Amino acid sequence: MRMRLALLLSLIPMLSFGMDRMTALSMLETGDDDAMVGRAGEISRYQVMKSEWKIVTPSRNYTDANLANRLR
Repeated sequence: MRMRLALLLSLIPMLSFGMDRMTALSMLETGDDDAMVGRAGEISRYQVMKSEWKIVTPSRNYTDANLANRLR
């Protein structure tokens, strides 16, 4: 929890310099690490549950940043 708060506080200046919300979310969730897998099995830079991912695309390329960005 402290780490997320520290990361969030470090992102505040970036937001004022035009970082869009999804980029900020990606930085907060995974630090833009496309291979990150959450404790509950969340995948991709946006930490999406696999069941939700499968509803949107048949692709299993969870580390594809461009695909994840299109799915948002």
